[in-house]
Amino acid sequence: MKHDALSGLPTHHHVPFYLKNSEDMRIGVFFDIDGFAWMNYYFGVAISDEVLVRVALTIDRLASDSASRAFRVGGDEFLALLPVSTSPADAMKFAHHVVRGVRELQIDYQRRDNPTRQHLALNAVVGPVTVALTPRISAVRDWIADEIWRAKNGERHRIEVVAELDGSVPQWSREP
Repeated sequence: MKHDALSGLPTHHHVPFYLKNSEDMRIGVFFDIDGFAWMNYYFGVAISDEVLVRVALTIDRLASDSASRAFRVGGDEFLALLPVSTSPADAMKFAHHVVRGVRELQIDYQRRDNPTRQHLALNAVVGPVTVALTPRISAVRDWIADEIWRAKNGERHRIEVVAELDGSVPQWSREP
């Protein structure tokens, strides 16, 4: 399997290889660059690609520092798969650590519709990852993007937990 050509990170196709068996559940942190489409539109693909690489390298470095594995799962979306022994509290600490690390890059991000915003923001959703989830990663990615959009509700650098992380069966489907 190939890695993502731009970021060098493994893609979502690699996730099942990091899960030991079909019963294995790990905590994952899904990251999304806030308003990235706007950046792409106004600054162009070349600048946006540079930003993606900087963010990917930061997420990968911080994930590696904590024995986690980073993946690029979509355009501006990333997943950090945390070690089996990670507690929900530690997963939240990790998510905050990565969001803070990207914020410290101080990537310029000035929008005409929000002149007070100065820098790029990263949002995160913490939830379970299983082998059963991985074939549906694109549907989950879309759902996560919706959850991030709903959760931030005007805030930036937002972190949400979207499912129970107590070892019970994860529920990634929407309520009817």
